[in-house]
Amino acid sequence: MFHHVKELQFDARVSAPDPRFANLLMEQFGGANGELKAALQYFLQAFSARKPYPDKYDMLMDIATEEFTHLEIVYEYLLLFTDDPHIKDTLRFLMTREIAHFQMFWAALESIKPNFPPGVLQGDPRFTHAYYNMSDGKEDKRGPWNQGQGPWGSGEEWDYIEDPVSYVHQTHGQKDRPIRGSKHTQDEIDKKNRELSQMRSQEVKKCIPSGEVCWSSYEG
Repeated sequence: MFHHVKELQFDARVSAPDPRFANLLMEQFGGANGELKAALQYFLQAFSARKPYPDKYDMLMDIATEEFTHLEIVYEYLLLFTDDPHIKDTLRFLMTREIAHFQMFWAALESIKPNFPPGVLQGDPRFTHAYYNMSDGKEDKRGPWNQGQGPWGSGEEWDYIEDPVSYVHQTHGQKDRPIRGSKHTQDEIDKKNRELSQMRSQEVKKCIPSGEVCWSSYEG
């Protein structure tokens, strides 16, 4: 599946050895949130897209492969731990590539309609517009993430629940919570779920070849 190209994607250099900083880099290479995890995650996502969305498969495989050449962290913080100008140059390159990857994902997601939620099933309309104030104090902040129309169309808005603990008791564990904020009924959501499920099923089925199924073909 791969072949090794000995030239680096970026001319990584150091001014002098720095064991302390090398430890930080190695943790980000193979640690819990490191580059290896990112690469494997992109590979896994790519495999399921190979037949129904070959263009997205190609993009994810490209990014997964590139991730193997990176050492990943919230890069801005690593920059604070070294004065080596060459290392800083490399980290800025890596940080910028992550920004580019984000833009690729965003553009690819925008080309798939509908694209939210990422699966097929829509959310329960009793809870999709609810914002639970999970902190106690005078510093509660309001904004487009918890008040007003939010990401929905006209006639829909956030339902801000100021005291979630009392609300849970009042609604008997939210079993009695009415639909608030959303203008869609559960029947409408169920209908949309069936329509989307059928559409996605057809997308997948039309990409599955008949007869013996194999990963690659070697014709020609």
